[in-house]
Amino acid sequence: MTARPGADAIILDLEDAVAASEKERARTLVPEAAQIVSRAGADVVVRLNRPLRMTVPDLEAVIGPDVQAVALPERLLPSLIKERGARRRPFCNS
Repeated sequence: MTARPGADAIILDLEDAVAASEKERARTLVPEAAQIVSRAGADVVVRLNRPLRMTVPDLEAVIGPDVQAVALPERLLPSLIKERGARRRPFCNS
């Protein structure tokens, strides 16, 4: 993987670009790929999976010094709001 000169950011896609059978392996590859991209001068954004049961392991695997942002799946937030509303639990306990 090579970041092209001038790229502001490179998106590492764990969602659509990865077959279901390869999701776990793909998560393990993100830290090294992010390090390579960062060294080339681009920010790293990781596109996460949905549903939430897949999003959480993605986050646990990719959060690190070389990942500047994550891209949430388009329909994750509405489903999360619906789930939290059904449970009547707040998003945070502050």
